[in-house]
Amino acid sequence: MSQGKPAPTPTPKTSGGGKNDNMAMMLIALGGALKGDEDFVKNTLAIQGMQEGKKKKAERKKRYDEMMEKMDTNSPLYEFSKVMGSDGIDKVAQAQFDLETRVPKKKTATDYVADIMAKVKTPGYVMTEEDKRILQVSRKADPATMMIEDIQAEAIKSRLNQTGGQSASLQTFASTAAAIAAGLKPGDQYLGSDGNTYRL
Repeated sequence: MSQGKPAPTPTPKTSGGGKNDNMAMMLIALGGALKGDEDFVKNTLAIQGMQEGKKKKAERKKRYDEMMEKMDTNSPLYEFSKVMGSDGIDKVAQAQFDLETRVPKKKTATDYVADIMAKVKTPGYVMTEEDKRILQVSRKADPATMMIEDIQAEAIKSRLNQTGGQSASLQTFASTAAAIAAGLKPGDQYLGSDGNTYRL
């Protein structure tokens, strides 16, 4: 053997058998040690890591190809899978799992309160018993609920003021002309014969 730099450790050519791969790694490590290579352990581990990486990449590619063959081309995951490629197969699998196991989100108390808030802001809307019950239950902890009830109270007070403190129920008229003829003033509300609320 000549002195100087040790020869680089050769990359083993394996046939893919597990025992043969292990034997090849041991021979490379032994060869490196016998030649006096100071980094023989590091080099051997690097070669082994590269081989394992190639093996995993080949397995991933095979799984990806099998998955793409079985996948419905109309599926939203099909295009996602094409974009991600074989390197993103784990993300595709997770996305597919999430789609298949997704549970619809249940409506929370806040969602119900928000729905009621939108209804209350509509002129002429009268809260249903269910709306009132939901607000009573959620009022304890939710400041938005108190605001909705305040808006509703203001609307009722406004209607009472418009009718001179009488009942907040609206009179029914067949037309705007009939409402004017009955003495309603601009800004007053009335029910049309179709059941809709109108304002002069």
